[in-house]
Amino acid sequence: MTGEEFLQLNELSKTDHQTPMPVSHSYAHGVSELAEKIGCCQSTIYTLKKQGILEDAIVSQIGRRIVFDVEKARILADEYQRTQ
Repeated sequence: MTGEEFLQLNELSKTDHQTPMPVSHSYAHGVSELAEKIGCCQSTIYTLKKQGILEDAIVSQIGRRIVFDVEKARILADEYQRTQ
């Protein structure tokens, strides 16, 4: 293989296998942080969690410590608000 052939193969491999950009997630550690990031009061978050609306937004729950996916929680809260 010549150097020119190698460079052509190298260019082809770069264009064929582009990796997608990683999706960045924003997480909230606790109810108060989620309420701050969404822009509502903590009692609203507690109510939505108690009703089970935010279950899909919970990333981790160990004991009383809860980690929420902020974007997913925002979407779920918006959907709930529209149906009410």
